[in-house]
Amino acid sequence: MTSQVFSTISTSVGTPLDDPDTRRYQQIIGSLQWLSCMTRPDITFATSFLARYSNQPTESHMEAVKEIMRYLRATNLRGICYSESANQGLEAYTDAAFGDHLHRKSTSGYQFKLAGSPVSWRPVKQTIQAGSTADAEYIAATLASKQARFLRNLLDELPAREIVNLQQPFVLHCDSTNAIPNLNRPEITKRSLHIDAAYHFVHDAVQQGWINPVHVGTLDMAADGLTKALDKVKHAEFTRLLGLTDSQVHKGVSVT
Repeated sequence: MTSQVFSTISTSVGTPLDDPDTRRYQQIIGSLQWLSCMTRPDITFATSFLARYSNQPTESHMEAVKEIMRYLRATNLRGICYSESANQGLEAYTDAAFGDHLHRKSTSGYQFKLAGSPVSWRPVKQTIQAGSTADAEYIAATLASKQARFLRNLLDELPAREIVNLQQPFVLHCDSTNAIPNLNRPEITKRSLHIDAAYHFVHDAVQQGWINPVHVGTLDMAADGLTKALDKVKHAEFTRLLGLTDSQVHKGVSVT
C-alpha cells in the first residue's frame, strides 16, 4: 500500500472507536490479513502495521483500513501469476527499514519468488533494537535464511525438486553493501559481535555454502514495500517487482 494509507495516522492517541466499531475493525483486519497472506502481498505491510492497533483502534486507523479496501476495489483483478517461461529457480529478497519513529525498532521483510511470482513473503518487526542499518539488514537476512531452509526442505519433499535445483545455493538478494561483506567473512568480526548469537544463523548458512548473498540495487529490491510505506510511484514499481498482474493481461493463464 502507498504512504497515503498512513497520511491520517499520527503519533497522537486520536479518537478511540466505540466497542461495536472496534469489533468491526478487528473483523476487517482479520479478513485483510488472510488476503495479504494468500494472494495480495502488496497490502501486507499496511495490514500488518494496522493490525498492531487492533486492541485500541482510533478513527484514523479505521480510515486507513477503509483506504486499503478502496485500493483493493480499484485493483480487484490483480493477482499472482506463475509462468512456465519465467525463471524456475527460487529467488530470495530481504530488506530492512531501520528504526521506526515510535519504538525505534526496525522492520524486516522477505520475499521468495518461484516461476516469476511470490510464493512466500512476510514483514517482521524486529524484537531487538538494531544499532545501525547494516545490523538491521543482517538480522533481516537471518530471518529470510531460516525461511529459505524451510522452503528448501519443503521443495525437497515435492515433485518440484525435479524442476528446482536444490543442490545449488539459494541466492539471497540484499541491497546493503555493508551487510554482505559481514556475511561473506569466514569469521564473525568485532563489528558483528554485539549482534545476538541467534541472528548469526545466516552467517553460518553462507559459510556452509547453501546461501549465496548477492547485492541488488534498491530500485530492484522486491521486498522494499514489505518494510515501509511507499509513495504511489514506488508502490506501483513494487507491485511490478512482486510479479503481480491484472488477470486480463494473461488470458488463459491461471492467476491465483
